Amino acid sequence: MIFAGCSEDAAPGDPKPEPNPISVDVNKIIKALRFRNSTVIPGTTPTLAKKADLKIDTDTIFWVEGIKNRIKILKPVGQQISSGSFYAQVTGADSYIKAEFEIEDETDTIVFMNVDFDLTGLKPPFSFDIKIIPLDDSGLGIDEFDLPVSVEALTDGGCNFPYEDIWEWISTEGTGDFYTAPMYPSITPGTVIGCCSDTGNSYYEASCANPNNNFRRVVNYENIFMVRLEYLKFFKSGDVAGEFDQFTQNILPSLSDFCGGKPGYIGGDVHNAMYGTFTYNRSNCSLIIDQLEGLTDSGFPLPFYAGAGPSVEYKLLSRHFLKETRNGEGSLERIYERRTQFFTWYD
Repeated sequence: MIFAGCSEDAAPGDPKPEPNPISVDVNKIIKALRFRNSTVIPGTTPTLAKKADLKIDTDTIFWVEGIKNRIKILKPVGQQISSGSFYAQVTGADSYIKAEFEIEDETDTIVFMNVDFDLTGLKPPFSFDIKIIPLDDSGLGIDEFDLPVSVEALTDGGCNFPYEDIWEWISTEGTGDFYTAPMYPSITPGTVIGCCSDTGNSYYEASCANPNNNFRRVVNYENIFMVRLEYLKFFKSGDVAGEFDQFTQNILPSLSDFCGGKPGYIGGDVHNAMYGTFTYNRSNCSLIIDQLEGLTDSGFPLPFYAGAGPSVEYKLLSRHFLKETRNGEGSLERIYERRTQFFTWYD
């Protein structure tokens, strides 16, 4: 029988050091891992024929009860992972997993995987090593990532807050279901009606809506809303700072080419920088952002989504996860992961 464990010490300012984890049977870990549409297969993963140079957004996968960790994999432009599948091999286990990426979230450059656990029969903290192998359409591995995985214990009070690291927003959930996340596009399709004259002149006016107008043309469009990133950074002084990036694309009929069937859009990138103050309650490992402000454009505040005020609580779940909960806004919860490196891609 093979066991896995870790004895990592807490860095200065971390929550209380975790006790050395008990040894855990890696074959139990295979059964405990939760990926999308996963199947356990006896044996070890097939031999890899490397075809691509992919990157991953972490050098260690962290997890704590109550969250799903959303991992990003960067692929070269044009690289297809349209099979949507990957292998996961826990070091020393007698079997491996075939599972699916969150394929509907895939963009031209990024594919996503969610990591979750069923802790039945397991007691955190524990750790193990895992190999992730994305597959192509033929079911062949195109690259691999060898990563340590650290399953952390929930905090139980008396936490020292890890100041001056980045807390990156990684997902928002509602009643336990995925809601949105960085780089997750919200796409709203629609149609817009305009005109194309017999001389090839495209124009938009009320008369184009008349079904009897011979110049009437219909153009399909997609409005897009996507938050690229949002993070917070807390300082011992009681100050908090953050950054926010968002992309929007909204139909603009006056810029649309109704003769060529091409929609015109308005929007683009929005960048904001936030600043404010917070109060930390060490006894229950929580904090309140007392006030948080951002930049303005022509007197109008630019957007950000991190909450502030007495009705918004940030709870330190473990050494690497922070949960934002808002009273009076249903059951939406925003999860942040602690980063010690600034948005680095790893081989």
